[in-house]
Amino acid sequence: MPETPWFFLLTGLLGSAHCVGMCGGFVLFYTTRFPSSPPGGLHLAYHSGRLLAYGSIGAAMGLAGSFADAAAGLRG
Repeated sequence: MPETPWFFLLTGLLGSAHCVGMCGGFVLFYTTRFPSSPPGGLHLAYHSGRLLAYGSIGAAMGLAGSFADAAAGLRG
């Protein structure tokens, strides 16, 4: 895998389309749906839930990978 700044820049630019398309839609929805709510609380709730979900999924995948690694070690 190339470890150049151009590779990371391109990865970030391609990933930003996901953020605009999905995350931007969620933020637009809850800020227009609940206009009387303080926006800081809504943003805090959304991003806390997002980070908790991504962290949990990452932990589950890491745990599954460690089991696969241990099983491969047992096989020899």
